[in-house]
Amino acid sequence: MELVSTEDVEKTLDIGIEDERFSGGDLIEFLQGKVAEMSLQLAELQTKHEKSLFRLENIKDENYQINLYTSFPDYDTLFYFYKNILESDAKVMRQWRSGKSKDTYAEEKTGRSHKLPLLEQLFLTLVRLCLGLFEFDIANRFGISQSSVSRITATWINLLFHSLKSLERYPPWHIVKKYMPEAFKEQYPNTRLIIDVTEFGMERPSSLVSQAATFSAYKNKNTVKVLIGIIPSGAIVFVSPTYEGSISDKKLVERSKLLDLLEVGDEIMADKGFDIQDLLAPLGVKLNIPPFLNSGTQFSSDNVLRTKKIARLRIHVERAIGRIKEFRIFQPTIPA
Repeated sequence: MELVSTEDVEKTLDIGIEDERFSGGDLIEFLQGKVAEMSLQLAELQTKHEKSLFRLENIKDENYQINLYTSFPDYDTLFYFYKNILESDAKVMRQWRSGKSKDTYAEEKTGRSHKLPLLEQLFLTLVRLCLGLFEFDIANRFGISQSSVSRITATWINLLFHSLKSLERYPPWHIVKKYMPEAFKEQYPNTRLIIDVTEFGMERPSSLVSQAATFSAYKNKNTVKVLIGIIPSGAIVFVSPTYEGSISDKKLVERSKLLDLLEVGDEIMADKGFDIQDLLAPLGVKLNIPPFLNSGTQFSSDNVLRTKKIARLRIHVERAIGRIKEFRIFQPTIPA
């Protein structure tokens, strides 16, 4: 469609005024028609502009892009998550505003950022978390101000925390068993958890005491440690607080309160670094780890087979940890 220029409008007005063929009523009708034509063109331009912006609506049929930008497998799963878990809280949430003394919730202000529907605001936040893009980059993609990006992400991160923390993270045994893969059912059917530790790098503290406490001999730098637990299906069901990088795996298990969640008959699968059988035995919990090689001997065929079985199944917790570190928002702050 050919656009109407300013010169065309001026020419049309001159013709309408000077042309004797136009009576007063005809001129008004003629001008109204031109206004309607320009309004239609403006609406088409706005539609084209919206389609050129980075919007969930524009990529919702592209599963690869949905997964890349949000870590959800497809739009339907993302929408279900929003509709059934977040929407009710999102409709009454207040916008996060950073005050001079402390961060507080404040009433939402009108502005360009709030032209974004709530689902699009969630999408923006997930893009920030998953890809770790700079705020000005996201602002350009979404066609809003950088300050709006900051407010939206702060608001939604807090909403996600408050909405999700009430969900039951540690599932009962019948749920674990229901979704247990066949490989576990055949070889380790009583496995309740697979655990492992991951470390995140941190800036070197100014205190010498803190430097020593957070220094990890394994990573050869200052780190914080986190204990991760997954069920056999791969779902992350336990995340400990962060601890200093020098802490041993055994001490981390003790301090993390994981033992309080275990029940008689449970089995825990872990790497051989988790020599915690003495902690689990009084609870009636069994530990499955690869066998140790005694000095001057070789593994028996049974021990080799057991090591391979555990390694094949335990790899799932490492993949779960890998998914956590895929959220690039962590990388500039606490690089792996």
